Amino acid sequence: MAPANGAERGKTVVVLTGFDGTAEELYFQVAAAGLERGYNILIAQGPGQVGCLRIHPDLKFRPDCEKPVGAILDFALARPEVAAERLALYGISFGGYFVTRAAEHDGRIKALIANSPIVNLCAYMAGFIGPEFAANPPPVSLNEVDEIPENDFPCEAKLSFKAACRRFGVDSFATWLSRLKDFNAEENWPRFVARPSQWSARAKVRKLCASRSDSSRAYPARSRNGFSQSRKGPTPTARWGTCLSPTLSSLTGSASFSPRKAQLPDKPCACRYVEGVT
Repeated sequence: MAPANGAERGKTVVVLTGFDGTAEELYFQVAAAGLERGYNILIAQGPGQVGCLRIHPDLKFRPDCEKPVGAILDFALARPEVAAERLALYGISFGGYFVTRAAEHDGRIKALIANSPIVNLCAYMAGFIGPEFAANPPPVSLNEVDEIPENDFPCEAKLSFKAACRRFGVDSFATWLSRLKDFNAEENWPRFVARPSQWSARAKVRKLCASRSDSSRAYPARSRNGFSQSRKGPTPTARWGTCLSPTLSSLTGSASFSPRKAQLPDKPCACRYVEGVT
């Protein structure tokens, strides 16, 4: 998509969603605001994501996501209206991992917006379900999940579990957590943040992180502690952890389970916070 009068000097943002988002909703989340600000916008989805699953149901999430993202960039840069020196990559939710990993391996990305900033997908999910359950996953498999009573495993949690198995190509809670360990971008992180082009250009596109609502605020890069101290409003709790809490308690024999607060990594990041939205 391009602004009616064309993008200023070919500036372009490629946008990826995450675990279960869709390209259609990204138009309202990001694309409309980007077009208003004079950016070309390319909405893309890779293996395991909703739009791709509709056409290629056998494709799963892959840890080396720099390869499918690279193909997306090939397509974008083949367009005459896209300027190679003004190309940004924006990832939402799980997409924060996809774009970070891609930017570490592909120097064509001149600016990066990671929302959420994820370099270790297993550690990220452990922050939601709790480290004790990540270390000792419950004995839940895809074949038997429908037989578990609703009081122990609510319907919404079952659907989330099935979706995770389908997208990651696994068949149990334990194999899902094991598979998540492959989704890691920490090894190349120090070398990546030392590359000046990404971080100097990031400020130019950071405004896309902010909603057009007056109650939205875009925050600059900062550490986890600095971000936590500066943000206002309710602290988000883990929705999926809340859904799974009665299940994990009954299946593991734990007396209680409290939803874990999502934890931001101690890495430079650009984040968005909208009042009242968790």
